[in-house]
Amino acid sequence: MEGKGLHILLSSLSLVALLAIQSADAGVPAIYVFGDSTADVGNNNYLSMNAAKANFPFNGIDFPGGVPTGRFGNGYVVSDYMAKMFGFKRSPPPFLSLTFETFGKISSGVNFASGGSGILDTTKLYSLGARKFGILNMGILGCIPAMRSKTPSGDCVEDLNVYGLKELKIACCGGGRLNGESPCTPNATYCSNRHQYMFWDRFHPSQATYKLTVQAFYDDGSSMFVYPINFKQLAA
Repeated sequence: MEGKGLHILLSSLSLVALLAIQSADAGVPAIYVFGDSTADVGNNNYLSMNAAKANFPFNGIDFPGGVPTGRFGNGYVVSDYMAKMFGFKRSPPPFLSLTFETFGKISSGVNFASGGSGILDTTKLYSLGARKFGILNMGILGCIPAMRSKTPSGDCVEDLNVYGLKELKIACCGGGRLNGESPCTPNATYCSNRHQYMFWDRFHPSQATYKLTVQAFYDDGSSMFVYPINFKQLAA
């Protein structure tokens, strides 16, 4: 990657989802994703010692084919939507899915994100050639259903419905109060109007939230969500 075109580093909705994009003269030839469960597209499926997995229903219910892929959500996640904005079908494949025969595909992009991961000084990308960075604020963790379910009122400190979603408090899939006390499992209940819910499960945003968020950060015409330029301008 060093010395080749533009690099972008994107921090996602919550915790540590990071996205690195390499741009050449003709478009964006490759995308590399680093992050946590908001960007994981299946790496944790291959980690036998990691209990954080989403390779079971009802995860993936809105993904093409309606199958769970290891994404922590009902469909596409933030790395998928950002990749779409740059002309890709979806996020590149999980790194751990590559075999000896398919390892050459790493040159066209790969996803290293893993549910439960974090940021360390040893993982910064500057020494590899990254020069332009786009950082998205951390999500309001006090507003996720798992935290709301522990408060008497069920509310967080401040409710903001910037994207037009109707249900900001209750998770679509889960159990207990606000569907925030137990995880989304094959035995859990889930909502039918998922496009109106901010949260998919007790920790993770819904596909609708990911889509609207990426649209705002990629091509926001004002400085309300991104400053000094948006991601479309950064990649130009």
